[in-house]
Amino acid sequence: MTKLSQLKSSLIFLLCFGFAQSLKADVIQPGMLTFVYQELNEPWSAYSCEHQLSLEPYDWSVICQVGAKKKVFLVHLAVTFYNRTQFGQSAYEVLYWVTNQSTKKMQKFDSTTLWVHNHQPQSLANAFEISQGVENDFSALRLTIRLRK
Repeated sequence: MTKLSQLKSSLIFLLCFGFAQSLKADVIQPGMLTFVYQELNEPWSAYSCEHQLSLEPYDWSVICQVGAKKKVFLVHLAVTFYNRTQFGQSAYEVLYWVTNQSTKKMQKFDSTTLWVHNHQPQSLANAFEISQGVENDFSALRLTIRLRK
């Protein structure tokens, strides 16, 4: 790679990522989040879950009581707002990574990275709703993030 190419790459990185505003774990408050454990087969039962911030940044402990069973998940959640992206306007990046901690012998990791590119420069999103398949896609851990009241 030539010096000019390296300089261009560095400049593009700074333009795209230098204007990022991350909603850090201390900014995302528990009341902004709702987790629901959803079975993906008949009768499509849904169960509300409790959540609390874990010790690590961006990590949440999510506990769902599903009948007599307790489902425990570690959720890594990061929401970043970018003032300008390669598409010329603002965008959100949402990292939603789920680790099923209900079974110790074979922990399962599932992840989603979502980009939402806005049509306007300012942030217009009120909320995000994301569903991550868990337990071999027999269930999902649905997440609602409320950015505004």
